[in-house]
Amino acid sequence: MGDGPTEFLFPQADHNPRAPAVRVVIRHRAGERVDLRIDGEAVDKLAFDGARISPDGYAVSIWRGIPLRGEQTLIEADVRRPDQSLAASLTRTVNFTATPARAELAPGISRLVADGRTRPVIAVRVLDRNGRPVHAGLAGTLAISAPYESAAAIDARQGQLMAGSDQPTPTWSIKGDDGVALVELAPTMVSGRVELTFEFVDREIRRRQIIEAWLLPGEQKWTLVGVAEAAIGARSIADHMERADRFDSNLGRHARTALYAKGRIKGRYLMTIAYDSAKQAAEQRLLGGLDPKAYYTVFGDGSDRRFDAASTGKLYVRIESEAFRALVGDFVTGFDHTVLGRYQRVLTGAAVDVRSGNARIEGFAAQSANAHRRDEMPGRAFRAPTACPRAGSCPIARA
Repeated sequence: MGDGPTEFLFPQADHNPRAPAVRVVIRHRAGERVDLRIDGEAVDKLAFDGARISPDGYAVSIWRGIPLRGEQTLIEADVRRPDQSLAASLTRTVNFTATPARAELAPGISRLVADGRTRPVIAVRVLDRNGRPVHAGLAGTLAISAPYESAAAIDARQGQLMAGSDQPTPTWSIKGDDGVALVELAPTMVSGRVELTFEFVDREIRRRQIIEAWLLPGEQKWTLVGVAEAAIGARSIADHMERADRFDSNLGRHARTALYAKGRIKGRYLMTIAYDSAKQAAEQRLLGGLDPKAYYTVFGDGSDRRFDAASTGKLYVRIESEAFRALVGDFVTGFDHTVLGRYQRVLTGAAVDVRSGNARIEGFAAQSANAHRRDEMPGRAFRAPTACPRAGSCPIARA
């Protein structure tokens, strides 16, 4: 601290208080008196914590528990000499708000790498309606676009499995005075666009905001795993495979080839390739999900099985770079930016996502045997089977 001019030592001009009260510290000359006012009113004398006088000829006056009555509080101090003449007049404005209004991405302190080992971190600065960072301790919920998940929510889920609690919701929390919340994602090898959806509430006003970030592919050495097999004799490879339908293979019933490869091309592009000549499309689930009826239940097991090359077809190809992502396989359309043009489905086909500055191009091509249809029926005051209005629809029960 030391000697220096007469001034506010605390709060600083950019101070972001965590509670609606603040400490005031003013340096002045020894023998001088400080008259403190808050929004034009004299401060309660009980708030004065005394003055510390230094042998070097200066003093420090301290007030504690000064209330902040609104979003902006004006602190005024008149420093007077022993003869009551005015030595200095100081002012300091302190901002305090507990209502977040919007958020913005902080790329400089984010860690946007999808390497499958470390947790990607998306730093978001939460601001009030005047564009100032909110104080530490504020928290809220958010939604994260698939296939990404909150690491904190997964950790909480593991601890609540045996308790039978509800699934935890991803949250954000302000830790420091700069209004930054760090959102950790679960380790993933899927690069590309990730969306964080925030909902801010100010009395009767609700505001929904989407923050977009782009995960870059991590450093990856070439990995190649493959198998090639053939059979000669009475029993073919098809006879040894577990299947529930007609055997479908590009190499016939007596041969099979499968491989998985992942690595960098020219140091810029990350390529993932998977192929299985005997993959049975009828037995595959979109995004590689497991059939819950085909396996026994393990109580208390919260693990989540993921597939880096999920495809109901025999071939999967994905090419990624810092601003480009294209794949052939299973994907989520992700067309949910508007209500009118919303199209959110999981399909098998080809998809591309290109980003250049503020411009972005998204597209996909797929052929699906399923059709989307929405039926609306008036509710009733009793529980009974209700016939759907169109033929082929399954009967449902309404309460």
